[in-house]
Amino acid sequence: MRQNSLDETALKTALLRDLVIEAVLERIAAQTLPVSEIDAEIYYHQYPEAFTRPEITPRKKKRLCLAGSASAHAGILGYTQHLLLLSSFYDKNIS
Repeated sequence: MRQNSLDETALKTALLRDLVIEAVLERIAAQTLPVSEIDAEIYYHQYPEAFTRPEITPRKKKRLCLAGSASAHAGILGYTQHLLLLSSFYDKNIS
């Protein structure tokens, strides 16, 4: 825990957030229709750009990692708050 700058309270908070996110995602996934292999292939062929990645050089990778590490934490927190709001909305309006 020390390596990640977490104390027991922060760890419990992070675990609670993870559980809430997992519960919301499971509720949403339970309402979706199953996707067949044919549907997946059609999507793959209709949107090939979604399955290609630009080449990342070692230098660019290092820059992305350095820039991303600081903003990733903020992004994860924002995403978690969004999912918590979604969960609250879902509980009040859908379930």
